[in-house]
Amino acid sequence: MNNTFPYLLQRCKNDPEFYISNFLHIRPKGKPSQLFIPNFPQRIVLEILKKDIKERRPERYIICKNRQVGMSTLSEGLVFESISRRIVFALS
Repeated sequence: MNNTFPYLLQRCKNDPEFYISNFLHIRPKGKPSQLFIPNFPQRIVLEILKKDIKERRPERYIICKNRQVGMSTLSEGLVFESISRRIVFALS
């Protein structure tokens, strides 16, 4: 039996950046759809998020930022990842 699916589910559960980087696509203005590869500020937030998940702390953040950094896109990706993961686990 193929063990890839359970491995991917567990990896996605433990590593939101893995899910976002491998399964989510974005459509930049005037460009075709592409994989959502987090930029440097987004990766900083993801590292803080991973640390909080590991330490079982609440995942609530206030982010002071410049415009066009991609935090809204990251936030939407994280919400989508969380919801889709719950649906997959509920169905499996």
